[in-house]
Amino acid sequence: MLGLLAHLLKKLKEARTAGLSVTAIGYIANHPYHSGLSVIGVIIGLLMAEQTGTLNGLTAFGCGYMANSMVDVIGNRAKAVIPK
Repeated sequence: MLGLLAHLLKKLKEARTAGLSVTAIGYIANHPYHSGLSVIGVIIGLLMAEQTGTLNGLTAFGCGYMANSMVDVIGNRAKAVIPK
């Protein structure tokens, strides 16, 4: 879950750099689907790592960070395909 937290902090920094005033709770509340899908992705990644015997601190951190990144990429691709 530390990887997920690191990615959240990165998003908060990006928002503040853009001049937005947002808290961690506010970000999560404004992006409930993104946040929920990220947590589900972390759980799936951790279960897969545990099943394959590769679960350690580094893979746990990576699962958290990459789950959030994957939701970002998939969301951006969906936005590009869906007409406005």
